[in-house]
Amino acid sequence: MQLKAESVYVNWSEAVKEAKKSVTIFAPYWDSFLLDILDNCDRDNSALIVTIVTTLDERKYYTSRGAFEALKKVVEENKYRVKAIDDLHAKVLVVDGRIISCGSQNFTNNSHFTMKEITAIFDNTDLVELEFQNAKKELSSWEKKAIDIDCVELKFIEENLEKYKAYCKEKNHRRRKKNIARRSKHEGWKDARIDSGYIKLADGGNLSELVESKGLDASKTEWMTLLDANNNYKLYFVRMNERSLSLAFSELEMTIPSNISTRYYKVRVISEVSNKFNVLLEISINDRGRDYKAQLQLSFYGGEPEFVPWRSNIIKWVDRRVTKELREELQNFIEAPKNSQSSSLMNYILEAFKPKKIHGEFDLIGEQLQGKVNQIQLLEFDNAPVWVVR
Repeated sequence: MQLKAESVYVNWSEAVKEAKKSVTIFAPYWDSFLLDILDNCDRDNSALIVTIVTTLDERKYYTSRGAFEALKKVVEENKYRVKAIDDLHAKVLVVDGRIISCGSQNFTNNSHFTMKEITAIFDNTDLVELEFQNAKKELSSWEKKAIDIDCVELKFIEENLEKYKAYCKEKNHRRRKKNIARRSKHEGWKDARIDSGYIKLADGGNLSELVESKGLDASKTEWMTLLDANNNYKLYFVRMNERSLSLAFSELEMTIPSNISTRYYKVRVISEVSNKFNVLLEISINDRGRDYKAQLQLSFYGGEPEFVPWRSNIIKWVDRRVTKELREELQNFIEAPKNSQSSSLMNYILEAFKPKKIHGEFDLIGEQLQGKVNQIQLLEFDNAPVWVVR
């Protein structure tokens, strides 16, 4: 037996490549990563039966982004058999009736590329087979109890997934509103007005002084968050000078050339926003006609904008297995020093986020708020300034 504190992708791929009769995967979480592994099966062996035992629980498909797309692909193509059983948590690979592995690693890109995992790989010996008889019987009983996932069950999962997404979005929004309301009770409001499309204090006061009163450095708060209490706390990103707030951007979508002539980057803001008010960017990389997607979180908190990590990594890859070359290229693009002579993703984004000045006209926050601002309040979240208007 080998105990591996690393991805066992190679072991899994080699095991299914040698399969003669059957491959069975028990996987509560899986995505296109598993399909890449199964591509190693002998395609000329028509007798080979591949079964994925998973779950109907929509929460699993919500947690593992890309999981439902992989499930839909398998069901619609009818290439492998897919079954579901309640309360599955085990991650096990069985080939030709022999348990190949079990451990913490999920059959997902995130688990392979990002997470710290431990997996046991078992030897093909009589002793191991003897010791695992009870476990094999239990796994066999799970497979027998599991129901087939067909197009009807797929539709059932999809409908529940959409409902759960809406529930989570609303839950996070209520939590955010509750948190804001709690903080707001302990802070005073100042009279404000919209003047020529900009938000200003009614008495003409200095916004920087409000920021400094929170113990924050006003010179480092050019990029800030603003919430509209009149519109369900809708979020905007604004730029601040001493006397006014203006809109940093309303939406962002741009195409960036890559150093490699065969591909380019497409960057867009997507509607989701994290609980800490980071803007969520989707990076789509087109490489030889195929799209690979990644997500980045961009923080506008006191100081210069910066990319903030998902758990441990800055980049969260969404779709399909991505080559090492693409991963390294995007990582280098992100890490290139801002304002250096070499191009960096942040340089492109900062340029796109600047308020556009065309014939003397700026992007005006007042137009977005439809003139409905009477008061303004400054809150502090994790040493970051957040404006609230009503």
